[in-house]
Amino acid sequence: MTMRHQINGCLVLVLLLFAQTKTNGDECFEVTRGPYLQMPSQTGITIRWRTHILSRSYVIFASALDMEYQDVPLDYTKPRSQEHEVRIEGLSSGESYQYRLQSLADFALSPSSCGGNFTTSPSRAGGVSSRFWVIGDSGHPTSAQTAVIDSYLNYAGDQPADAVLVLGDMAYDTGTQEEMDSHYFDPYRKLMSFIPFWTTIGNHETYNHLETYPYYDLLTLPAEGEAGGLRSGTEAYYAFDCGQIHFICLESMESVHKGWMEAMLDWLERDLASLVNSEVKWLVAFFHHPPYSKGSHDSDVEREMIAMREHVISRLEAGGVDLVLSGHSHGYERSSLLRNFYGDSSSWTPEKQQLDGTKGNPEEGSQYIKWTDGLGWKEGTVYVVCGVSSAPASTGSMDHPAMIATVQESAGSLIIDIEGRLLSVKFLNSSGSILDYFTICKGACTPPPPPPSPPSPQPPSPPWPTPPLPPPLPHTPPSPPIPYSPPPPPAIPCSPSWPPLSLASRHPSASASLFLPPSNDSFKTLPPQSVDPKSFQGQPEAQDPQQGNREEWADEESSASSPVSTIIIFSSAVGVCIVAMLVIGVGFLHRNLKNRQADRIQVLNEQGPHDETVDGAWIPPGIFAYKINHENDEY
Repeated sequence: MTMRHQINGCLVLVLLLFAQTKTNGDECFEVTRGPYLQMPSQTGITIRWRTHILSRSYVIFASALDMEYQDVPLDYTKPRSQEHEVRIEGLSSGESYQYRLQSLADFALSPSSCGGNFTTSPSRAGGVSSRFWVIGDSGHPTSAQTAVIDSYLNYAGDQPADAVLVLGDMAYDTGTQEEMDSHYFDPYRKLMSFIPFWTTIGNHETYNHLETYPYYDLLTLPAEGEAGGLRSGTEAYYAFDCGQIHFICLESMESVHKGWMEAMLDWLERDLASLVNSEVKWLVAFFHHPPYSKGSHDSDVEREMIAMREHVISRLEAGGVDLVLSGHSHGYERSSLLRNFYGDSSSWTPEKQQLDGTKGNPEEGSQYIKWTDGLGWKEGTVYVVCGVSSAPASTGSMDHPAMIATVQESAGSLIIDIEGRLLSVKFLNSSGSILDYFTICKGACTPPPPPPSPPSPQPPSPPWPTPPLPPPLPHTPPSPPIPYSPPPPPAIPCSPSWPPLSLASRHPSASASLFLPPSNDSFKTLPPQSVDPKSFQGQPEAQDPQQGNREEWADEESSASSPVSTIIIFSSAVGVCIVAMLVIGVGFLHRNLKNRQADRIQVLNEQGPHDETVDGAWIPPGIFAYKINHENDEY
């Protein structure tokens, strides 16, 4: 049976109506473990939980895009149980979903608000951008365990991990169901509801349990290759994909003691061979017992650690593994880029086995470089031991020669960020400080920026309101450019025959910032003016007939900009020239009259002495007197 429900919020109320009128009970179920996510793939995911009573349970889920819920069909043929497991298939890769748990207790309505959200794995063609949180030996229920969880939550902020890798020993001391619940499921319960946990078994999960362990009963792992990689046929070792990152989980306990090593190595070689010419860019392997350590456990002595170093490491390096993660030894130890080191610590030969002797720390100007943009054969591997996620390191010398960075007195975890060609690993201690940091770059590489400082461990304060933007500054127009002043025009010869000139008007295209010299049309020729000879007798010097106009223009132009002032200067020069022409003209007329007067006197003198009167006045003989007749122009 499939039902679809339209949601108007985060919680769903499911009403189931049945024909029968009497039920055998109406008790609501209580979830005592989980829900927790298992075995995500590109198209599906498994959700598990435990209830305090026997019941039938199911899951409703919806895409975060449309919030249209649907249910997973409920199998009524199965008996009621306290352990519940649902596999959801047919999903889209890299898409986020929300889910809720629902249960029928004796066919009575039993609502539940338990649920969470999940994201399916991205496809290999979807690129690489992922974060992973790594914890090892996390199964001590101590204050250090809580501090490590809090430091991760505070550091991650709004960028949670895509998955959590658990390096074993998650339930001290013997891995019973009660210890698994109280030491593993309870402390990480909230994280498990929206982040899938991938685990490898540790030695403490195998103690005091003869052929079967609660570890395998309580977890669901991809024995059939459901999450990527080849089928292994067992949950003890497996592979899975997260985009272009391929993870390989190996078993380092029973494979040594029960003769599983040969079968595991055969599967490992086939899985690595399947990655050749694939889109996989990064390869990460994890298992419990480290190949190199001088912490609380010595890799030169312990059987499991020797077996992993001598039989497994060479195959991983040949397959192009980039990073190997382990726990077990209670401390933090980390190598540089290594290859071909399969013996004990006394056989360490750095010039042959160490490809890069730096710490690969961008803050110190270094990083590890692998030249193949993908999986390269024996280009080096970094080995990390992180067995301090619930207690500080115990005794141990921490002086293995292959380990270039160590931390002994602090609990912590690992943050792995992969972005394209760059992989970065940080050791984050329980106080929120980054005590070690390295990067691996593939192909064409540029130094990455240093890691950001972790935020303060105190609870975040309420967000501050965004301050208003400051008022815009008043607009100050740019200063006008200095106008171009052309060279003065050549002097115009003042010919007496030229008529006087006058500036008609300012050039219409002149402006405050652009000078345009006036065109010839800006000037006009005034008609010739008649001259009264009397004006030269006792009268002031003749005035320019356009003088008044020029004075008006001068007043008007006095407040104008620089180009107009230039025009006024030019007009004044023209006026001066006109005045000069008038003066020359008057002088010419005056000289002409004097010449005529001399000619008249000469004529009268030739006629001899005589007496004349002019306008009734007597003129002595020999003196020429004349008057100007304005009407007849006679003398």
